[in-house]
Amino acid sequence: MPFFTGTAGLTSTDNIWFAWSQTSTAATTNQVWQTWTSSATAATNLFQSMDQAAQEVSDELRAQRAEAERVRIEAARKRQAERQVATERARELLLSYLTQAQREELERDGGFSVRGGSTGRRYRINAQESPGNVEVLGSDGNRIHRLCAHDRRHGTPWPDQLLAQKFYLEHHEGEFLEVANRH
Repeated sequence: MPFFTGTAGLTSTDNIWFAWSQTSTAATTNQVWQTWTSSATAATNLFQSMDQAAQEVSDELRAQRAEAERVRIEAARKRQAERQVATERARELLLSYLTQAQREELERDGGFSVRGGSTGRRYRINAQESPGNVEVLGSDGNRIHRLCAHDRRHGTPWPDQLLAQKFYLEHHEGEFLEVANRH
């Protein structure tokens, strides 16, 4: 077994480990330990530098994510404002095509009645945004069943959908009844 008088000149952990594993003397072990632990200061500094760099990257990434979130929220607010304007314009258009009696019924009851263009049957179009908003009415004015037919495109303002239902029932009742789901 080789005899080492000291390991102060050893700099790499491989050399330190070699010295550690090849000798069993207390003095050499103490010297190896001191060298190894003093080398830990350099490792600690390295890890601290790495942590600092990671923190800087994290801070930059957080800032990028915060900016992306701000842009997303701003875009959502803009879309919401645009939808609100479109809905208001659609409501004005709907009201312009309703008779005075239908407008009063809409304000009073939350819906309006129309007559089917082919059959003369009465329908009630409820303005509440829900499936099955078209009611088929009997001769006594009571609901027989409900129908559901809407524009499939996303984002069509609800008042535009109501106007489309009105036009379909008045001018293309048969087509409306073919495509509508019955509830």
